[in-house]
Amino acid sequence: MDGIYNKGVHNITNFYIKKTLLLFLMINTIIKYLFFSLHIICILLTNILWIFYSKILFLQLLVIISWYIFKNKCIITYYEYYFFKETIMGKNKKFHVPWYGRYSLYLEFILGLFYHNIAYHSFNYLLTFKDSINNSSNFLSIL
Repeated sequence: MDGIYNKGVHNITNFYIKKTLLLFLMINTIIKYLFFSLHIICILLTNILWIFYSKILFLQLLVIISWYIFKNKCIITYYEYYFFKETIMGKNKKFHVPWYGRYSLYLEFILGLFYHNIAYHSFNYLLTFKDSINNSSNFLSIL
């Protein structure tokens, strides 16, 4: 009788262990894909939002500096492999950022500096011109 009881206990214990491991794997997979998705979204937003928000240029500069410090390797991809043994580029240890990814970000950063500098000064000039029109009684006094 004692042997039958122990078999039942072991079956129940094994069932809960398997269920716990399955739950852990599911949570791990969800966290992995959330992390990968966040990385891809940040890549896309960094490459697009610089047109609308000049503060993105600071984030681009941080990325460029991190690539320089880590010899053209992405630190986020390194942590992806460290935690999940997989990266957004595959199951290998691929931390190296491709040249086209680096040079496109360099170009976007330089264009963003020029664009936001010119846009800032143009906008201020237009505001100054508008205020001078509104404050003057005669349009010819502006000239």
